[in-house]
Amino acid sequence: MSEEKKNIIASHPGLTTGGLGAVITTLVPALVPDQDSLWRPVLYAAAPLVSAAITYFMAWFVSRHGLETPAEASYRNSLNRDLKSIDEQLSSGHLTESLRAELLADRAVTVRQLVNIGKSVKVLPASEEK
Repeated sequence: MSEEKKNIIASHPGLTTGGLGAVITTLVPALVPDQDSLWRPVLYAAAPLVSAAITYFMAWFVSRHGLETPAEASYRNSLNRDLKSIDEQLSSGHLTESLRAELLADRAVTVRQLVNIGKSVKVLPASEEK
């Protein structure tokens, strides 16, 4: 089992649309319980179109609004924890001037990394790192 696990949805986007279409198709009997209704075949025929439209909208929304990957969100949380810790140390009255200067320099580097997530700092998931 040395083969890497891959996300099946990411590698086959058609599965997302097809799966959503299957879910929508199961809702048709609940929406139109009468089997002799003329709307039932229309809804069955429209299910693939509706699922494709929903999938397209979801992809557009994610690409338009730049949602973070879990790795980026984890890195952002780590940097925010570092900032909180540095700020706590800076508020202490028991610092020497040299340590205060080092902490301020570290804080500036951390803020710059935080601002540049997704722009110049690229975060890879652990499965893609080598």
